[in-house]
Amino acid sequence: MVEIDERIALVGAKLRKVDHLLNLSSEAREMLEEYVPLSGNLGPSRIMRAKTESQPLRKATTASSVAAPESDKIILKLNETLTLWVVALKAYTCPYRGFLSSLFVHSDRHSSLPLYPSQPLSCWFLEADDLSFELCPLISGKPQTDVMLVDKLPEEINEMKIRDDKAEKEMEAAVVDGNGTEKGHIIVTTIGGKNGEPKQTISYMAERVVGQGSFGIVFQAKCLETGETVAIKKVLQDKRYKNRELQTIRLLDHPNVVSLRHCFFSTTEKDELYLNLVLEYVPETVYRVLRHYSKANQRMPMIYVKLYTYQIFRALAYIHGIGVCHRDIKPQNLLVNPHTHQLKLCDFGSAKVLVKGEPNISYICSRYYRAPELIFGATEYTFAIDIWSVGCVLAELLLGQPLFPGESGVDQLVEIIKVLGTPTREEIKCMNPNYTEFKFPQIKAHPWHKIFHKRMPPEAVDLVSRLLQYSPNLRSTALEACTHPFFDELRDPKTRLPNGRPLPPLFNFRPQELKGASAELLNKLVPEHAKKQCTSLGF
Repeated sequence: MVEIDERIALVGAKLRKVDHLLNLSSEAREMLEEYVPLSGNLGPSRIMRAKTESQPLRKATTASSVAAPESDKIILKLNETLTLWVVALKAYTCPYRGFLSSLFVHSDRHSSLPLYPSQPLSCWFLEADDLSFELCPLISGKPQTDVMLVDKLPEEINEMKIRDDKAEKEMEAAVVDGNGTEKGHIIVTTIGGKNGEPKQTISYMAERVVGQGSFGIVFQAKCLETGETVAIKKVLQDKRYKNRELQTIRLLDHPNVVSLRHCFFSTTEKDELYLNLVLEYVPETVYRVLRHYSKANQRMPMIYVKLYTYQIFRALAYIHGIGVCHRDIKPQNLLVNPHTHQLKLCDFGSAKVLVKGEPNISYICSRYYRAPELIFGATEYTFAIDIWSVGCVLAELLLGQPLFPGESGVDQLVEIIKVLGTPTREEIKCMNPNYTEFKFPQIKAHPWHKIFHKRMPPEAVDLVSRLLQYSPNLRSTALEACTHPFFDELRDPKTRLPNGRPLPPLFNFRPQELKGASAELLNKLVPEHAKKQCTSLGF
């Protein structure tokens, strides 16, 4: 009790100092008046005295202490008020950013007690790790966890070997000691041997680590039998669950999606089970290409911006067409061949088949590229979250730096509001109906033409504006984006790469990519000179 009341008093007193920046609701103002009257003083001395006497702080007008449920509501209301203040302060006085951490009322985001008892499905929580706000959706008062990212297996699968229908066609796992990623380490496995197929031994020699994170490690390796260079993604596997990334990537076959060569399981001396995804190797990423130009204080050539963005949309049109949402589009997950400039979407560790009516976790996607509906805690989102992410990537390619460089969940929302303005009630409802009553300071949108330099092609600015819409249903689809005038240069048969080479294949569409596309859209997608490549589409 003492701790809760102290926090209420402290944050209330600080809010009083910045009251002139706020447009408080009458309920919040009355609450502050009750606990922190204008004439009162709830400074450190009184709080220390309360600690010493082991007595809860009293209301300014009564002698009774605050009941626990009431304190929860007060903390929620103060958090709401603080968020208003953060938005207002960030929008107008960014230098005060470092002062914000001292204002936050903290609550354990993993507590089973919802801060808002009347709405247990979606609550504001404060993330203690970085003293910042995060919107953490709850189910029955308990936060969603990463376990929800995987599908549970039957109990009989809880053994050394992991099997499913398709895995029967895969190779048996070799036993590998250690990580198997050190330079020169050789991994031997077998493929085939099922349904009368002959077994084949394949050996990979690890060459260097090319990426690592909480998911595991990615290393470059060479197949000793063929000489082919591959990338092997090695992730710790829970024996009780299927790996969703493996299930997803097996479905995919597209020129703009990284291809799976095969996979195998390996174990260590500690009896840890690892899944190894053997993928085609693509040497560069859009992130590194962009960093190269930024270090040289140059803009990325516009032809590359168009090429990369167009190919991202082609990849998304394909995976969205078969029901898969990537959920982590960012420059680091976009592979590029530096010679042909063909782009391939990779890392399907967060990808999921979206089913209408089924909830999904909202704490997904890297922060700079996270759609606003995810920040608002939406759980029934659509493929439009990927489209928002591409809008952020496109803006970054044009600017040379992230458009929305938020430092936390709520700061990300503030960065978006600074550009798009305060979302309307209708827009908030489109993102997450649970937050229609949440009040934000009214901030005007910043004109797009003032965000980009004067020589920026208007078609580029127009495309960004069509992708970065608050309302998910107003964003362009991936196929619609492919037909945008910004990409007209790519449809010109005379267009070449800066080195004189031809463009990578851009119009080799497959029927499943164009499922549901109108005749008008098809005519815009495929230029005349490329229609002979698409005879299967009826041209």
